[in-house]
Amino acid sequence: MKISVRRLLNYCAVSLYPYQEGDIQSSSFDIKSYADDIVVFTCTFHEVSATYLGAFRVDGISVYTNDCVSLTQPQIFYFNRLPSTKKLFVLQNSLYLYFGTHSVRGASGHHEWVIDACNLKTREDIFGVPIRLRDFAGSDFGTTCNFTLHGDHFYALTNQTHCESPETDWTSHYHYIRFPLGEKFPDTSIHTIWRRQHCEGPIHDAWTNLGFDVDEQTGELLIVEYRKERLGGGTICTRTSYIVPFERSVHADVQGMNTIPLNDPLSKTTNDHRPECFPSWRRSKYTHSEYPPTTPAYDSHPNTQDYLRSKTQS
Repeated sequence: MKISVRRLLNYCAVSLYPYQEGDIQSSSFDIKSYADDIVVFTCTFHEVSATYLGAFRVDGISVYTNDCVSLTQPQIFYFNRLPSTKKLFVLQNSLYLYFGTHSVRGASGHHEWVIDACNLKTREDIFGVPIRLRDFAGSDFGTTCNFTLHGDHFYALTNQTHCESPETDWTSHYHYIRFPLGEKFPDTSIHTIWRRQHCEGPIHDAWTNLGFDVDEQTGELLIVEYRKERLGGGTICTRTSYIVPFERSVHADVQGMNTIPLNDPLSKTTNDHRPECFPSWRRSKYTHSEYPPTTPAYDSHPNTQDYLRSKTQS
């Protein structure tokens, strides 16, 4: 039997429709993630203003160029109502499904991220009650914060500082949370990795992009941030990508890695009792600028015109 992909998703919705039978034509679907033969999607039933997050395995389903599939009954792993869909993100692998929303107001009056998870093998909720990332700043996914699953850990990263977090005025850090996948009571304490010095110049925040990547040779998780900066406080904005090896930055005593740049005033204030202040150093192979760093941008490229953000980013 061949049916459309739309009918496949509709089949999943009908088979798990939690309300009385009736017309559900006003439902909408959105595929959030696909990995390891598992599709994660949201299904919104507009009649009752309810959105559900579902996951099913696509084993036995073959997609053709005419947007049709040969169907065996999808194996549903997860289908639960979402309390909120505000800034929803979804992460998954073959064993776990993690998702979160920026939907709960914290003690400081600002909204905080709420994370929930499911074991796709046992089909059981991991936390019981969703966990909150308290004092974790950053609300714009991909700009001021990001989340990922790597190896057997969950990672949350932000380039922002919580209003009550102590931080030296002249130095900026990444703040991160890491805990093992499948852990029922994870440690959500926040740690830091050195990011930049404020004296490097103002940042044009509209161009900032924060994410993760994986080193193809070592498999190490990499922090990747694109920033547009007025380096040295000048008038020229320069786009630069900065890559930070995560593990080598966390364990700053690894051979071949310095701690704090020698010109950073923070080097005079750190000691053995403040290991969270030990950052990675900025290697040339991990820094890529659109202009040579030793030459003024317009001197070496006199005909260069700046790109309009509205025409380069959605």
